[in-house]
Amino acid sequence: MIAGILEWVNTLTPQAANLLGTTAGLVSGSVALVAGALFNAHLNRRRDDRLRARDALTLASALRIEAKMQADAFRDTIESFRNTKGNDAGIPKPTSHVWDNSQDQLGLLSEEAVADLLHANLSLPSWYSGMVVVGGGSIRTLGDQEYIMLPSGRLHWAANITEQMPGKFDKVVASLDRFITETRKKV
Repeated sequence: MIAGILEWVNTLTPQAANLLGTTAGLVSGSVALVAGALFNAHLNRRRDDRLRARDALTLASALRIEAKMQADAFRDTIESFRNTKGNDAGIPKPTSHVWDNSQDQLGLLSEEAVADLLHANLSLPSWYSGMVVVGGGSIRTLGDQEYIMLPSGRLHWAANITEQMPGKFDKVVASLDRFITETRKKV
């Protein structure tokens, strides 16, 4: 077959041979150009996926640390409420700096992690309302830190309301741990 093609090429006029060579060069060059572009796109996609996974790990790690701190703070609050006898108590109002500043990046996380984050962080206002219902009031210090002050006779009620909060943030920590473990396999 190849010998037949070579014989045919030898019979072509110089103009036809020139046209054939130009066409073959155009076709092979175009194929090489398209193949190179597709390979470059593949490499860019892999790089972008790795960068996105690193961003997701950074966000998940920061949110995990914040959730762990929230859970621990609520445990300390419960213990403080139960151990304070005869005195009013003041606790810092919980804040979620990472959560407040990263809501536009939640799409990087798993659905489970986002659901647990939403459940825990959106329960903070209702917890705070519960503190107000049992007689708590809010004060600000000079450093603009907000505290919740509770009368001593209501601390047991406040402890009961607060009991559910550490578990909500522990659930966030667990789901973010799973997400971080899975995402590290991709990086």
